Amino acid sequence: MTNRRARTSVDKAVVDVWQREVGELSTRNFAHRLAASEDLVLRLELDKKLEKHRGCVNTVNFNADGDILVSGSDDRRVILWDWETGHAKLSFQSGHVSNVFQAKFMPYTDDRSLVRHAQISERGVETKLLAKHQGRAHKLAIEPGSPHILYTCGEDGLVQHIDLRTGTATELFTCHPINDSRRYPLEVIGLNAIVIDPRNPNLFAIAGSDEYTRLYDIRKYKWDASTDFGQPTDHFCPPHLSDEHVGITGLAFSDQSELLVSYGGEFIYLFTRDMGLGPNPVPSSPLSACSEASEMGLDHSAASASAKEAMEAIPQVYKGHRNCETVKGVSFFGPKSEYVASGSDCGRIFIWKKKGGELVRVMEADKRTVNCIESHPHTMVLASSGIENDIKIWTPKAIDKAILPTNIEQFKPNSRGWMLPVIRPQDLMLRLFSMQRRGGSPERNGENSSAASRELLELIWTFNANSDASSDDGGDLSGKMRFRGGEDWTASFTAFDFVLRLELDKKLEKHRGCVNTLSFNADGDILVSGSDDRQVILWDWETGHAKLSFQSGHVNNVFQAKFMPYTDDRSLVTCALDGQVRHAQISERGVETKLLAKHQGRAYKLAIEPGSPHILYTCGEDRLVQHIDLRTGTATKLFTCHPINDSRRRLLHLIGLNAIAIDPRNPNLFAIAGFDEYTRLYDIRKYKWDASTDFGQPTDHFCPPHLIDEYVGITGLAFSDQSELLVSYGKECIYLFTQDMGLGPNPVPSSLLSACSEASEMGLDHSAATASAKEAIPQVYKGHRNFYTVKGVSFVGPKSVYVASGSDCGQIFIWEKKDGELVRVMEADKHVVNCIESHPHTMVLASSGIESNIKIWSPTAIDKAILPTNIEQFDPKSRSRMFPVSGPQDLMLRLSSLQRQGSSPDRNGENSSAVNSDASSDDGGDASGPEDFFS
Repeated sequence: MTNRRARTSVDKAVVDVWQREVGELSTRNFAHRLAASEDLVLRLELDKKLEKHRGCVNTVNFNADGDILVSGSDDRRVILWDWETGHAKLSFQSGHVSNVFQAKFMPYTDDRSLVRHAQISERGVETKLLAKHQGRAHKLAIEPGSPHILYTCGEDGLVQHIDLRTGTATELFTCHPINDSRRYPLEVIGLNAIVIDPRNPNLFAIAGSDEYTRLYDIRKYKWDASTDFGQPTDHFCPPHLSDEHVGITGLAFSDQSELLVSYGGEFIYLFTRDMGLGPNPVPSSPLSACSEASEMGLDHSAASASAKEAMEAIPQVYKGHRNCETVKGVSFFGPKSEYVASGSDCGRIFIWKKKGGELVRVMEADKRTVNCIESHPHTMVLASSGIENDIKIWTPKAIDKAILPTNIEQFKPNSRGWMLPVIRPQDLMLRLFSMQRRGGSPERNGENSSAASRELLELIWTFNANSDASSDDGGDLSGKMRFRGGEDWTASFTAFDFVLRLELDKKLEKHRGCVNTLSFNADGDILVSGSDDRQVILWDWETGHAKLSFQSGHVNNVFQAKFMPYTDDRSLVTCALDGQVRHAQISERGVETKLLAKHQGRAYKLAIEPGSPHILYTCGEDRLVQHIDLRTGTATKLFTCHPINDSRRRLLHLIGLNAIAIDPRNPNLFAIAGFDEYTRLYDIRKYKWDASTDFGQPTDHFCPPHLIDEYVGITGLAFSDQSELLVSYGKECIYLFTQDMGLGPNPVPSSLLSACSEASEMGLDHSAATASAKEAIPQVYKGHRNFYTVKGVSFVGPKSVYVASGSDCGQIFIWEKKDGELVRVMEADKHVVNCIESHPHTMVLASSGIESNIKIWSPTAIDKAILPTNIEQFDPKSRSRMFPVSGPQDLMLRLSSLQRQGSSPDRNGENSSAVNSDASSDDGGDASGPEDFFS
């Protein structure tokens, strides 16, 4: 008997052609068979590189026609490519302040609508903010066929539904762990991936920092929020990973509703719908779960059945790649999802047959790590990206078919010192302190222990960050895994460790007077300061080098200096003791400053509208609040702040404003405060720009009940990312208000008891206001001294988990926000600490006060600090030229006395007539070293 020759791919192709010609194989199926041919997969080769980005490329996505590829990068740019020619059709700034993690076209918009939301027109590209997560937002999912609907998820565990027609972002639910006391303390599940079933767009799946993929049905959501939508309709997890400390980095649905799940530090699994564990999965191994249920006398028949099914229905597994170091996606490949593709830490692309899990192709695609693989919607073409700055296009045109490498098991992740493996938070902390004890770091051989500890700490801080810092070389943990055990777990750890390890890192010394203002730029690499010497300095705070120093144009002490967002750190605004508000523009030619607005008296603070490079607000001691638009240079006088109508307050008409702050979650709301007890909240939408209405009526007031009708004042305000309002009182304490603690637009004008009495006598109904003031007691923070200067107050930490303030005793005080517990006191000035600025991404602080330097605080101490035992004995340091933040009567008497003496209370001793004089430097002061700033 003769041996039959094995049928080759060519033989199969010939048979397919014959079957098509005789009508046994439809043209459509013939095309699918040809496109899905393993022969094409084996002939994939690098066709071209698309090079224009200046940072890691974190996202690639084809449009519906497949002729345009969109990419987003650490450089914060979005580029639209004609990938066939390699030409960049359009490049624009995304509007994000950190690494772009995903960019997608909205369908049926002629490729003119992308989300963040970016709209492309003949006039250019306009981007606007749709929603915000507290932490990184790795992925979004667009409803198939809809030009309006998308979903987002983030590391805060929140899932949001966005409708572009209304611009409305609905917070659907926050993802919580399955209730099992044996699990590590994840209060929320940080989410890395979200996908929608293309065959049933009502179903979407999410996954993140635990082992379960959760499936939801949007039809079960009640848009009036009358039900809890946090209950999934199904869960998916391989049986052996149940109750394991693993996480998921990528999800994908096939056209057949199969669900592909990529695990960090593990493998890729394919689930069909019948493999779900149900809405209430067994929280541990099936046997133990059944045993526990039996012992407790509970009916877990459904759960037991689900567990049994999970044991019997084993998902298809795909092995060979490495997924330990970054948040990698996973995708189907081929016209009918015949293949599975993933990147790897070894810099290669892995492709498996979907049906049997056989590895058929391995291709080298990056020098370090491949994160993204995007399949063309119609042909066998792939786009890939990773840590390198380019995008690679792969087409099946190789003459020879590739063969699998024989050393796949030996592939190891390419060394990259700054990348950390995807591990549990406990292991990460143990590793950190183990390295500290050993005095070395395995990732930086040969460096001294101090540098190694510092570097590893910086990596941990980045894990805690709300957003990534931009990195041109891809080095800021772009797309890396962040299984921190949940934001709240990290915040809790930080409260007991990182804050306690804060120590003085360095001093920045160049000013020749008190430093009154500090502010980081959005990336956190530059610190701007302003001083009594009227200089503004931009610092590379990590090296201690002054990148740029220039005259502000003010004739008196600079009280605040801030960067305008999205201006590449070239546009700053300042306000000062002379009442001026000025704009400084930095260019290669130097620094040009110009006058924007003027207050009659000191202008202590200004507030910049979040995300706007043009809009800011100012307030001053003249009680005036102004709105400034840099595009037109127009300063609009919104209103003058008046006291609440009470005859006992007749002196307050002379007292002005010390603080202004804008709510970052709702930039329409801003708060002001000064020399009375109330913080007033306003809504800019109620202002009529034709000045046809009186805008002086606040929408809400905030004041602790016991301070109503007391002669106190407010020196500092701050909003948290959760819209909480922090208020620092002079000669009193600091208080934290939530929005439900407001007293309304017409607060009770005197003490609670007398107000109730007056309301009763007058026949008025003050029950709502009194109930609100009586029942909602704000959190209080005590121990510091705030008598002598106008001190700020700030939140610290990745989710504003701490409160920080300076003190007249020269110390920094830090409290836990949640309960007001004092956790840290640090000596930071010989006299008074006025300013504390928190880094936007890491646990680093900058502080300043009466001394002429700036102090940088980093959590690098080997030993944890303990609270001093003599806090109550801290006394304000004597300073003859400081005057206390006092009651209105005392201030009036002191001002009159100073006028008679012919002196001014300001610290520099300049004569009083100079305070209200205009600066003569509208053309700007002399700028030193602009070339250094741009180097």
